[in-house]
Amino acid sequence: MMRDPIEYFLSAEITLSDKLLEVLYLIIGLICIYTAIANLRDKGNQKRYGTFVFWCTLGLMFVLGPWIPSLYTGILMCVMVAVPILHRVSRGTQPDPSEEEAEKNYRKIGMKVFIPALSIGVFALAAALFTSISPLVGMGVGVFAAVIILMIYSRDNKPKVFLQDCRRMMDIVGPLSMLPTLLAALGSVFTAAGVGDVIAQMVSNVIPSGNLVVGIIVYAVGMAIFTMIMGNAFAAITVMTVGIGAPFVLSLGIVLFADALGLTLRAAMAIAFCLNAAWWALMSLPFLRSYRQTHFAARPERPVRESFRRLGRTLRDIRGQKHIFLYLLAFFFFIDGVYTIIEMATAYGSALGLDSQGLLLALLLTQIVAFPCALLFGKFSKRFEAARLIKICIAAYTAIALFAIQLDRQWEFWFLAVMVGMFQGAIQALSRSYFARIIPPEKSGEYFGIYDICGKGASFMGTMLVGAVAQLTGVANAGVGAIAVLFVIGFLLFWKAAKLNAARRA
Repeated sequence: MMRDPIEYFLSAEITLSDKLLEVLYLIIGLICIYTAIANLRDKGNQKRYGTFVFWCTLGLMFVLGPWIPSLYTGILMCVMVAVPILHRVSRGTQPDPSEEEAEKNYRKIGMKVFIPALSIGVFALAAALFTSISPLVGMGVGVFAAVIILMIYSRDNKPKVFLQDCRRMMDIVGPLSMLPTLLAALGSVFTAAGVGDVIAQMVSNVIPSGNLVVGIIVYAVGMAIFTMIMGNAFAAITVMTVGIGAPFVLSLGIVLFADALGLTLRAAMAIAFCLNAAWWALMSLPFLRSYRQTHFAARPERPVRESFRRLGRTLRDIRGQKHIFLYLLAFFFFIDGVYTIIEMATAYGSALGLDSQGLLLALLLTQIVAFPCALLFGKFSKRFEAARLIKICIAAYTAIALFAIQLDRQWEFWFLAVMVGMFQGAIQALSRSYFARIIPPEKSGEYFGIYDICGKGASFMGTMLVGAVAQLTGVANAGVGAIAVLFVIGFLLFWKAAKLNAARRA
C-alpha cells in the first residue's frame, strides 16, 4: 500500500527496525543512482546510456518503491529488465587499484584489514542477540562501522574512495544484481495468484505425506529445472544438491525399505555405508586424473613394507628426542580437552534451555571471537615465546573446565563461549607452530603425520572421562570439570618439554 514517507517514519505503529531498514534501502538506492551518473559521465563506456538507465531504474525502485503505486514499480522493473536483454549494459572504464597501491596499503594496514570485515558480523550478531532490531539492520550498521575504521586507518580513505569502490563492485556484478529483486517480485506474484497452494495440492496428490526419499528426489529434479530456467548463476546450488542428495536418497531408501528388499537393518546400513564410500571414490576420479604432486618421496619397490619401516624409524627418532616425545604426549592430553569442550558444548547448551537458533548463535559467537583473538595471539608470538603463550592457553582452558562445574545459567554458557573463542584458535595455531620449530625440517611430513595422529587419536579420552565421571557422580557438570585433569597433565608435560627444548637450544 502506498504511504506518505513522513507519515511512515513518524508513525508509532511502525517498528524502529522497519524504519531503519527502509533507511538502508534508501542508501542502497542512492548508491545505485551514483553508479548510474558515474557511468553516464564515463565516455569510455560505449554503452553508458543503457548502463545509466539500468542503474538509475534499480536505484529508483529502492528509493521510491514503498511510496509509489505498484503499477509504476512494475513499469520500472520492465524497463530495468529490458535494458540488459538488449545488451545495453556494460562495465565502466574505472581502473582497478595497481599492484603497487595494493602492496602499499598492505604494508600500512597488514592483517588489520580483517577487523572492518569482522565488525559487520559483530554488529549483525549483536542486533540479533541483544536488540529487537533486524540482523540485516545490524549488518548495515556494521558496514558504516567498517567505513569509519578504514578512515581511521588512513586519511586517504575519504567518502569518494568508498563511492568509487561501490561503483567498481556494482559494475563487476552488473545485471546479476537485479536477481534478488526479480525473485522477490516473482514470489509476490506467485503468492498473490495462489500458485504455491496449487502446486502444493498437486504435489500432495502425487507424493505420499512424510515420504522423504521421493521428496528429496523431486527437490533435486526441481533444482535442476530451476537452473535450466534461471541460468548458470544457480548451477552451484544444483551441483551441491545432487552431490549431497543423491547418496543420501540412496542410503535412506535402502534403510527405510530394508524389509521390502529382504534385508536386515544391519545389512541395509552396511550397504548404505558402502554406497557412500563408492560415491566418494567415483567423485574422486576426476581429481585423481588431473592432480599431479610435485613434492614427494620416491616410490620404493615394496611400498607397504617400506612405509611401516619409515614409520618405525620416525617413532624411534622421536623417542630418542625427549623434548619432542614429551611435547607430543602433552599435546595428546591438552588438545583432547579442547576438542571435548567443543564437542560437548551443544549438549550443555541444550540442557540449559537454548534452542537450535541459540546454539547456532553461540557457535557463531565463538568463531567471531576466535578470529581476532587468533590474530592477536599471532602478534603476541612475535614479542613473546610461543611456549609461554601455549602455557597461558592451557591454563585458561583449565579455568574454563573448572568454571563449568557450576554452570547452570544461560549467561554463563555465553560467557564460556566467549572464553573458548578467545583461546581456541590460538592454542591450535601456536601448538602447530611450536612443533614445526622443534622438529627436523627435512622430516616435517613424517613428524606432522605423528602429530596429527596424536591429535585425532586422543579424541576418545575426553568424552570417555566426561561420561565416566558423570555416571559415577550423577552430576553432569562434574564430568566437564573432570576435563581439567587432562589440561593439568598436558600442562606439566609441556612445561617439561619446553624446559628440555630451551636447554637443548642453549
